[in-house]
Amino acid sequence: MSTSDTTILNGHHSAETAHLTYSYPFGRTRCLRREWIEQGIKGPAKGRSRFVTQTTDKAFNIAYTDRIKRDGIEAANAWATTQLAIPGAVRWNNPHGSTYAPIVVMVSSPLSDGSGRIGIDFRTLNEYPSLQTLNAFRAFLAESATAPDFDSTEQAIFGRIIRRTEAAEVPEQVPA
Repeated sequence: MSTSDTTILNGHHSAETAHLTYSYPFGRTRCLRREWIEQGIKGPAKGRSRFVTQTTDKAFNIAYTDRIKRDGIEAANAWATTQLAIPGAVRWNNPHGSTYAPIVVMVSSPLSDGSGRIGIDFRTLNEYPSLQTLNAFRAFLAESATAPDFDSTEQAIFGRIIRRTEAAEVPEQVPA
């Protein structure tokens, strides 16, 4: 898998605007999973982001899995889409969030199992990365199929991290 196979997913900032993954494995059943990047709005998380996932509840998962077995994946996905359009028809489990970080991007890329399936994951950049980590993150952004849609706050944070990391890096001394 090359970085160019990776797509940065933009515009998914809440449960309402989340990216939706159909037929996500959930034990012996399949479910819907929604993923988004959430920004903290108060306390120590303010201005920081995290990757959040949420799956459908057990009753929906059983009905969805039965439809997949009976009617095929396309028909089951069409049924699930119809259910999502009905207010209150789909119940969701509690959301699960990663640890907050200054910079978080959501990505879509081929799974490493060789199946050809696409997975949704995230990449982070911490407040005090090494120069090597910073350069690897910048290379990842440059080589990705899409660019992140950083807002002005995220752009300022990213710029601050770059300036601080580059200023802290001591050049190698050449022996005399």
